Amino acid sequence: MQTVSRYILGTLIGNFTVYSAVVTALFVLNYLYQIIRPLMTHRAPANVVLSLFLSLMPSVLSISLPVTFVLAIMLTVGQMREHGEIAILNTMGVRRRSFCAPLLLVALGISMLMLPFNAYTVPRNYARFRSVLTEYLTSSPLIAFSDGRFLAMDGHRVYAERVTGDRLSGVYLFIPHDTGTTQILTARHATVGRYNNASLSLTLRDGILRTTDPNDLDALTLLSFATYTVILTHTALKPATPVDESARSMDSRRLRAALADVEPGSDSHRVLASELFLRPTLSFAPFSISLLAVVLALRFKRNARSLSFVGTIALLGVYYFLVMGCLSVAQRLPSPQDAMLLAGTVMQLPNVLFIGAGLLAGRVFRE
Repeated sequence: MQTVSRYILGTLIGNFTVYSAVVTALFVLNYLYQIIRPLMTHRAPANVVLSLFLSLMPSVLSISLPVTFVLAIMLTVGQMREHGEIAILNTMGVRRRSFCAPLLLVALGISMLMLPFNAYTVPRNYARFRSVLTEYLTSSPLIAFSDGRFLAMDGHRVYAERVTGDRLSGVYLFIPHDTGTTQILTARHATVGRYNNASLSLTLRDGILRTTDPNDLDALTLLSFATYTVILTHTALKPATPVDESARSMDSRRLRAALADVEPGSDSHRVLASELFLRPTLSFAPFSISLLAVVLALRFKRNARSLSFVGTIALLGVYYFLVMGCLSVAQRLPSPQDAMLLAGTVMQLPNVLFIGAGLLAGRVFRE
């Protein structure tokens, strides 16, 4: 039996290693394109790009590792089923429970390792990412602008034909008002500076201001100006609120301290409690999903690889849909009494449902 267990675990580790590298690389490329690519386009220092990349890796791994482990389990069991290895083990008198138990023990071990990783490593690195990004954006206001691209800031829309050095050329600024009028400013060039920690100073030079009113098509105002300054808030630099970014950047110890400082049952209390319990919920995803994944993979008779990919996507899709639904419910619990208990119970429902579904479907646990 030890030989069988070593073979199964060796196959699992091989599949997990290969596909974890592939899936992690895909997630990393997505983050690179969305966040770090603009910094590289504007020639950000290599140490800034590297620091942001390393700070994002724990967040990437917290998503990619559960995905690849579920895929690896389905591939391992599915290929053994497809190749007739499970039938051979059955004829040798080896129970399904015996050769599936090592897989589930590994899944439980990974879930236990994910607990401190999601509770402390991920939020601390996310806080570091926010700090480095904010510091660089504050010191480099032009990072928000690109050639020929509209930029929305504070309800205004800014367009620059070219971004060269520390100035913009061919600048258009659209300022809508609640009355329905719209101001359109055009300038030959403009400079961007830092106004404060969360705002930019856009100074347009040598331009024209047009004011239009859709309710009066004949009303058109034209004014020329030498200098026109507008203060715009950079969305990436807005102070984070306790219910979103700041909660994500707190480790579990700081979250508990923050919970003690807010009123039980308040919106902030519910959101902080939901974030606190979300982390163990996601940590146990590899184990809770693996139970049902093994049961499904034991039914693969052919095309195990293709069915494993489809099954992984389906299981993870349902699981994360349940997680998002429970998170929404936990943040809207009506009763302030026993708020922590209610939030903790609601957030664990996805794991309870998946473990229950795995046990109910679990012929794998029968003789």
